[in-house]
Amino acid sequence: MRRKVYKIKSTISKIMTVAIFIAGVVLSVYIGIYQLFIRAVLNVCAAYDGGALTATLIGISIIKIVFAPFVIITILSLSILLATLVDK
Repeated sequence: MRRKVYKIKSTISKIMTVAIFIAGVVLSVYIGIYQLFIRAVLNVCAAYDGGALTATLIGISIIKIVFAPFVIITILSLSILLATLVDK
């Protein structure tokens, strides 16, 4: 009986670990790549086409693009840390 319970706990722990890691990858791709990189470039392009391009918009976009890799690494690191804590 104890062996079955341990095996079930181990299986659930591994499933949770994989789910947390996948969620971290998806979240880092969405926030880091799409929100901070692609949308920043698209906003600048749309403002340029509309004739509303300002230095403030360019500055904010540059800051978002520069900090995107740090956000990606932070989210991935936290998801890996959380996944390893769940796996123990």
